[in-house]
Amino acid sequence: MANANSTLVSRKFTEAQDLLMEAGHVAEFVKDMSLNVDVNLEAGELSGFFFVMHDLINRIKKAERLLQECKSDMDTLAAKKEAA
Repeated sequence: MANANSTLVSRKFTEAQDLLMEAGHVAEFVKDMSLNVDVNLEAGELSGFFFVMHDLINRIKKAERLLQECKSDMDTLAAKKEAA
């Protein structure tokens, strides 16, 4: 059982790590794009930019939630280990 729980923690941690890495790449792209030129977005482009930023925020929030779950799972595993 403990092994299954530690595997779940590992999967959650890896998913959070991937989400943050992807979010970082998107943020770097947006930063680099805006540093090289004046960004004047038209209606369709502005809408696309909104969805990119919305996705970026969702990735970060999901990673945060997964990391909180990992911490909680690790605390539970530690408590079970101490009780044994």
